[in-house]
Amino acid sequence: MEKAEHLKIDSTFCDRADAHIYLSNSQLSDFNPGKVGASMRFLAALPLYLR
Repeated sequence: MEKAEHLKIDSTFCDRADAHIYLSNSQLSDFNPGKVGASMRFLAALPLYLR
């Protein structure tokens, strides 16, 4: 059974997600994990706030 069209992941989704993970991980040498995670969550929520 094929997934519904809205549930399909485009071919570059994992590449984009990996780039975000890499960026966060690269900041861990300079900042504590709580601050890195907080900034990622803030940026993820920002489009909802700006509506």
